[in-house]
Amino acid sequence: MVFGIKVFRFYAVVVAMVLSCIGVGNAAAQDAPMHVSCQVAKLTNNGKTYSQVRYATFKSLKRAIKVKNSLVEAVAAVNAIGATGAEIDNAIVASGASWKDSRPNGSFDLSVMAGQAVVVFCDEEEVEVFEIVEGKTRYDIVVRMRRALRDIIVDGRRRIIKPTFKKVPSMDTGYETQFSVNVVLPEGWTKDDSRLIIQPMAINCQTEDTIAYLEPMVYEGGEYHKMQDRRMRFDYYGKDPLAFAYKDAVVLADGEPFSMDTTVTFKKPDKDKTYKGVYYCVLEDFHREYYNNGGEGTGSCLAFRPFKFLDLSVASAPLDITDFKVEAESQFTTVPRNLMLTFEVGTDRLTTDSLNDVEFRKLIDELKSYGDKLFRVRVEGSASPDGIYESNKALAGKRAARALSIIKSGLGPGADVQLPAPTVKVYTWQDVVAELEDNGTDTAIVSMVRNVVATTDSRRVNLALRNLPFYASVIQPVLAGQRMMKCSYSYERDHVMTPDEAVEAYYSFKPDYIAGKKRFSDGDYYNLFATVKDKAELDTITEMAYRQITAQPGYDKLRFAPYVANRMALLSMRRGVPDPRILAPFIDYTDRRVPASKYEGGVAVRKNLREMLINQAIIYFQEQKLDTAQYLVDWAPKDSITSKLEKFIHFERYFIKYIQGQCTPEEEKMCNEAYAYVMQSSADNRAIIFSELHSQLDKTRQEAEALVDKMDDSNAKKWYLKGLLWSEEAGKEPPVGIADDGFRELSDVEFMKLQNTDPAAAVKYTEALERHAKLQEAAGTDRTPFFLAYFQHSFDLEPKYKSLYANEGNVSDDIREKYPYDDDKADAYRRKFDMLYAASRSKAAGNGAGSGSAPSSGSGAEAPAVQDKQTEETK
Repeated sequence: MVFGIKVFRFYAVVVAMVLSCIGVGNAAAQDAPMHVSCQVAKLTNNGKTYSQVRYATFKSLKRAIKVKNSLVEAVAAVNAIGATGAEIDNAIVASGASWKDSRPNGSFDLSVMAGQAVVVFCDEEEVEVFEIVEGKTRYDIVVRMRRALRDIIVDGRRRIIKPTFKKVPSMDTGYETQFSVNVVLPEGWTKDDSRLIIQPMAINCQTEDTIAYLEPMVYEGGEYHKMQDRRMRFDYYGKDPLAFAYKDAVVLADGEPFSMDTTVTFKKPDKDKTYKGVYYCVLEDFHREYYNNGGEGTGSCLAFRPFKFLDLSVASAPLDITDFKVEAESQFTTVPRNLMLTFEVGTDRLTTDSLNDVEFRKLIDELKSYGDKLFRVRVEGSASPDGIYESNKALAGKRAARALSIIKSGLGPGADVQLPAPTVKVYTWQDVVAELEDNGTDTAIVSMVRNVVATTDSRRVNLALRNLPFYASVIQPVLAGQRMMKCSYSYERDHVMTPDEAVEAYYSFKPDYIAGKKRFSDGDYYNLFATVKDKAELDTITEMAYRQITAQPGYDKLRFAPYVANRMALLSMRRGVPDPRILAPFIDYTDRRVPASKYEGGVAVRKNLREMLINQAIIYFQEQKLDTAQYLVDWAPKDSITSKLEKFIHFERYFIKYIQGQCTPEEEKMCNEAYAYVMQSSADNRAIIFSELHSQLDKTRQEAEALVDKMDDSNAKKWYLKGLLWSEEAGKEPPVGIADDGFRELSDVEFMKLQNTDPAAAVKYTEALERHAKLQEAAGTDRTPFFLAYFQHSFDLEPKYKSLYANEGNVSDDIREKYPYDDDKADAYRRKFDMLYAASRSKAAGNGAGSGSAPSSGSGAEAPAVQDKQTEETK
């Protein structure tokens, strides 16, 4: 672990000083370590003073000098205009050393070997190196300061020397995005004769294209404004092109810092895309532009989307099936048959034996038995792979055509039956291997055949297989079956299925109905919907019925179509993939009647059903198209359902403005009513809002997670929210799968605080960290963060949530950089989830911490409280 990266920010910037240290002696390292003492004295205009310094030890003088040079360069760079402010921190990290603070009087002790070197870094300004000399155990260092102490600003923090900006994730409500614009300019950057221009822009995160220039913000010094008014011939507001954006409430002045933090709202042109707000910060005086951030360090494509998971089922409207009753109809049935015909070798001439006659007579009698209900007869010729492909295919086609002509002759010239041209299928040797596997043939035989097929020229495979001892008993029957001619015919059933028969047919031939090989009539589907009670089966039947009905041109005119489409729309809502196209054919925006019926071709076509208007409004709400949703709500007759939906619309439209204190009194009233309703609409909605907005609502992880834990385990939203909540705890989670040893890993900042306040405790913490890691390793645990395990399980349940995570504003850039999601580690995430889930079940069963700590039992204390606790534990 690299120590002391960010702790510099807590120190004041003091005047530069030169550290002159003399350390000449034998550099040869000895076997025994030396215990040496050092103390740094600072000589200023006011005399000698003592204060804390920072130091690190290195193996050689050469390495120490290299680090010194890099720090000197970083000090020069960080004080230059246009610096990022991270130059010193980056140099510290690159040194690879453990940096430590001296005692408050500038003294420190070392256990080192002769030949090592020490780098002392004083107040982020001066760097010096001295070498450890054999036999010398005391180093008294006097440093002459370069600047007078009267120039020092001491405020307990690192002095900000450059403008700073924060990349704050935007708030995305679906129909608009709210960007944070925040600027901090230290004293000296703005002047009485300067102008500050802040120009926000909306950027498409997918293409990085600039979509819009938003309203700028302009601030001016008093002298600049007077001069600019004079330049505009005392008509500043009429002639200055930026006058419309001038903020006269703030006046820039010499020696005064400037800071602002506001929110800019941008209406999204495409709800499916994400946008970020980048803003240019430009400073100019009367003569030139002297600072321009170029938009760097501003804007984030991460976005909070707090309403994406809201459950609106309480406001959805099913249709009464009895209003759409249709009678079951007769159906066509297809019957497959194998034609056991024999032909003369290499020809399409049937052999002259009684078996062929019996086969044809049997088939013709069967077909004639259906009378005028017989609809179609198909014949398929086939050939096995033994032989030449082209010859096999041609011969199979001729034989199929011969069989079809005999069938046509047998049915007679007056038969009203479709007789399509025959089709041909030529099997491959891979088909032979597959059929052997399907037949349950011994795996050794299958493997041997597969090897022959894979390593032998296709024209010689049959010859090679003939040499195998099992050819006649195993392979030859397969080839014979592949040469079998097939026939199928379709006829219309007179029998109409009862509801019970329809249900029995569905369960008996479910794969065939799903694949479209079998079909129900609309009346059969009516009976299925009215009879089947299982929700999962009803969803499957809904998809089947919708697919079958919408495959027909003009399906919106069918009596049963509105019911099926409405069910499909509700199903898409529940699954979180709403599609406004499902109900669109049943809504006529040119006719304001509810409902509206029109006669087309003598058939009453039903449009604008109240329930469909409401459900379409919900779909638009879920897509964050609030204006369209409100339009449909206003159109539908007012009742309790539309009132509920309107509450959701008001909640989403005003809640973010409310918590930001931007609502009008009327909007605040509507928001309060909507908030109360949404929170009571379902337990899931409370969990969703408290989790998505826990920071804005000052809710702790534990408060939000207590609600999330009550959600159904099969709900992918539950685990997404758990991942969201635990992302802030990454690296600080409680142990899982072992007894809680009271240990919690500190963040870098917490560790550096501990190191500064109690170095001995920091050493003990490091030792405890190593013991804890070994304990977890011995227990078979890993360091996979909880939040990635929860997110992975959510993705497994609902793959589309993976795309949501890519832009999730509740998981910061810092966390993503330190713990990136890696597809290649998906199995490791799943294993960690299994551990977490088992631990939570174990705790719920009351088995105690020894058998695993529940995921929701981790420390939720804030960093300072944890710091104090850790200090006591490691002392």
